[in-house]
Amino acid sequence: MAEAAVWTARFRQRVVSVHEHVRDARDRLRALEASFREPIPGTGPEAQLAAFPARLDLLMASLRSATPILSTAIVYMEAAEILALHGGSANPWTPLPSILNFTPRDAAVQLALARYQTSRLWVLGALTMVEWSRGHLAMAIALLGNPGIPYRMAFVLQEYDTAYISLRDAVQMAEDALLDVTISRQRITP
Repeated sequence: MAEAAVWTARFRQRVVSVHEHVRDARDRLRALEASFREPIPGTGPEAQLAAFPARLDLLMASLRSATPILSTAIVYMEAAEILALHGGSANPWTPLPSILNFTPRDAAVQLALARYQTSRLWVLGALTMVEWSRGHLAMAIALLGNPGIPYRMAFVLQEYDTAYISLRDAVQMAEDALLDVTISRQRITP
């Protein structure tokens, strides 16, 4: 029984860590989404064009900072599942085959892990959308560096808009992941 208390406590710690990481990622992505919508400083098209590369670089750096947080959340979710599968087994050296094999006394863990499987997909989707957004911003930066391209600014703005749409999708996926993780945390933490 003491072993069960130990692995459950560790599992709860992982659940809390995952919740904090997903919330942090969601908050960062929300702030980044708001900065995408801010008007470009400058009075007139020439001044705005001059300020645009710095804005793209700042947005790219902010997107880059969200990637490790989302990745860490995924790793912690995997670690929590592995910990629970080992801890829920009669022999901790032999994990349970799946989350369906938990005993009724571990039903809260089983339900939390079921939500985790869904939220892990949401976080992975958010991570993918962040990477897509970064790719579109990188293309916008590359296009800005090539003044000889006809209709260059139209292409730059198209890439910028597509990066924003990808980021908006990442925010929504992070919101959905946070909802699932919050429900998991409520089920497992006293």
